[in-house]
Amino acid sequence: MWWRRLYSAIESLLGGPASVSEEALRELDPDKIYPEQVRSLLGTSKWLAEEICEDATRRGLFVRHIEVLSPYQGNAVAIVEASEDFPESVTVWRPVDDDFVEETLDTANLEQLVYYSLNDEEAEKAGITK
Repeated sequence: MWWRRLYSAIESLLGGPASVSEEALRELDPDKIYPEQVRSLLGTSKWLAEEICEDATRRGLFVRHIEVLSPYQGNAVAIVEASEDFPESVTVWRPVDDDFVEETLDTANLEQLVYYSLNDEEAEKAGITK
């Protein structure tokens, strides 16, 4: 299973057994793993959780994504693997009274979140299933 490889990556980076249950790892959505979830599972710092996710990316287990969020609904309006791939602007819907108005915003001014997903290609090669 994919979460066993993640567990191995965590142990490797920590230099010993991780104090997280396999059940907790299995509850993660393999298509959207946020560093905050890893931080919470391990009870560790934000920095270490980010390093674990980046290590899993270097090992080919994860693919790193960046999403730009709408300032109005908080939903993702653009998702890329590298920040230089963001479009210069995105169209969002801004609530006005009981309606919505289309608005174009610069992506550079919007909140960005990094998340990771299981690298399906590498997982398939290794015989790992979601």
